[in-house]
Amino acid sequence: MAPLHYRVTWVLSRLRSLSCRTFALSRKVSGREQRIIVLGDADCFDNAEMLGNRKNIKSDDYQLGTGLFYWLSYGEVPIDIRRPLLPDNKIDMTKQSMSMVKLLYIWILPGMLAIWGILIWVRRKRR
Repeated sequence: MAPLHYRVTWVLSRLRSLSCRTFALSRKVSGREQRIIVLGDADCFDNAEMLGNRKNIKSDDYQLGTGLFYWLSYGEVPIDIRRPLLPDNKIDMTKQSMSMVKLLYIWILPGMLAIWGILIWVRRKRR
């Protein structure tokens, strides 16, 4: 097996902590270039980070994400990374079924948990 030789293309440091790094590595294998991105923390791809709506903190995570995709695709852009809309975004319930669900979650389940907790407590007291 041939030794692995990587060329570090660039290194980015995150501002939140010095231990969180991003490495972009590439190597030639059989005449083809392989590329990989190693992230120390993937929070930069969180929805809140990608939108850049944090107070008093300038976030360039969207540019980081699109730049990583640009580099990985050898400059073939744009890459569509949108998610499809979910088909189950509506709940159709009658007033009777809503009252049953309310009864279940407000009275029956908490009551069962309370009874279960009391039974465990009584058993432990007997020991």
